[in-house]
Amino acid sequence: MSYTVTEPARADLAGLLDAVAADQGLDTADRLEEAFVRAFRRVAEFPHIGHARKDLTSRSLRFWQVRRWMLVYQPSDPVLIVRVLHGARDVATLLDEG
Repeated sequence: MSYTVTEPARADLAGLLDAVAADQGLDTADRLEEAFVRAFRRVAEFPHIGHARKDLTSRSLRFWQVRRWMLVYQPSDPVLIVRVLHGARDVATLLDEG
C-alpha cells in the first residue's frame, strides 16, 4: 500500500520541524522527519496497526504515536495521512475543523 499526505498534515509537519530546528537544531529536525517518513510507510504497510479513538472523533481514523506527536490517518488505499498533531493540543477540535 502507499500513502498520501494531506495539506493540513504537510503544514503540521512543516511547522513542527521548523520549531524543532529552531529549538534543537537541524540535525534533530532531520532525524524527526525521518521518523515520520518511517511511520508513514509503516501505517501504509499495516494500515490497521493504529488505534481508533472514538473519544476524539467519530470519523474512521486511526492514531499512531511518533514520539510526542499523533499521526492521524485514514486506513484506506492509499492510506491518507490526515494530521500530525502534538498530543497536548485539542485534537478533537482540530479534527472537527479539518
